[in-house]
Amino acid sequence: MPITHFTEKFFKLKAEFIKDHIINESKQEYILDVQLPVKAHKCPCCNEKTTQIKNYRLRKVELGIQYNYTIIARYNHRRYICKSCGKSFSESNPFVKRYQQLSTLFKHYLIESLGETLSYTAIAKRFNVSITTVIRYLEKMKLAKPSKLPVVLSIDKFKGNAAGQKYQVILTDRQSGTIIDILPKRDTKAIEEYLRSFNRKKRRAVRFVENKLTEILNAFYDIWMAYNLKLRFGWLKRTYGKDKIDNYISHWLERVRASKLDEFSHLLKTFNTWRMPVVNAFLLPFSNGFTEGCNNKIKVLKRISYGLRNFERFRVRILILGAKMAPVAKKQLMPKSVHS
Repeated sequence: MPITHFTEKFFKLKAEFIKDHIINESKQEYILDVQLPVKAHKCPCCNEKTTQIKNYRLRKVELGIQYNYTIIARYNHRRYICKSCGKSFSESNPFVKRYQQLSTLFKHYLIESLGETLSYTAIAKRFNVSITTVIRYLEKMKLAKPSKLPVVLSIDKFKGNAAGQKYQVILTDRQSGTIIDILPKRDTKAIEEYLRSFNRKKRRAVRFVENKLTEILNAFYDIWMAYNLKLRFGWLKRTYGKDKIDNYISHWLERVRASKLDEFSHLLKTFNTWRMPVVNAFLLPFSNGFTEGCNNKIKVLKRISYGLRNFERFRVRILILGAKMAPVAKKQLMPKSVHS
């Protein structure tokens, strides 16, 4: 692939901007000499146009990584001077912002990588930058809480060990398959305060809430030791109507008591406490599976990062990861600008 096609395709750098290129094998660097054509610029003070050149400054700009080579632009940055007011200013360019050493596209790719289950160290190594640089760009991403609540709200805890708290809470939208938000601690009062921060109209939009029920059912399935009871309970899925489901469960529980299996003693107590929620679980087409899957991703992220103590960074990483898992929500979670 010719060098002009390569730079235009991967780094949005037009061929006419590149004057020369050098390959440094020892440092694994691909160096491009870049200079923009002279054109009229508007003075930021008096708005008069000028083409009068004051001087040039050589800037080193990292464009990205390709095939383990760092692509570097030696940018001959031009400064103009206004003939009317004498104000000097830098020329505008499409690939790097003022005082920056990383190109706009490079920063975009770096921020996108935060949505993968990679540690800060792995991301820094991939882009040949420091860990501090990765964290700095992460902290620039301020993701506000959602503007509304979903119809089906799923709530679960996960062991995050961030901000001095052992457990954090994840809120997901089961219908769209997206992560809504991450709360800093597993505390009923904190969750209530978070939900009350939405007005009554938005809270009333929530029709179904998935919480502890699925955990109980998971435990319920784990302790099934008798194949016959398991098979019979499975027939409940073909039973419709609240009264019929409730009656079937009553008959099934009688069989459990008759089996006299010690492993099912806890199950009987559970059904006495959660009888109606269990019935509702078979009436409604929702489950907590997506939220549990999110928790698994979070555990992987935490493990490969050897823990993430700063909660705000942890929250942003999880929300970006959630955007990767649900492409529809990606545009909503990515910041409006990654140029600064």
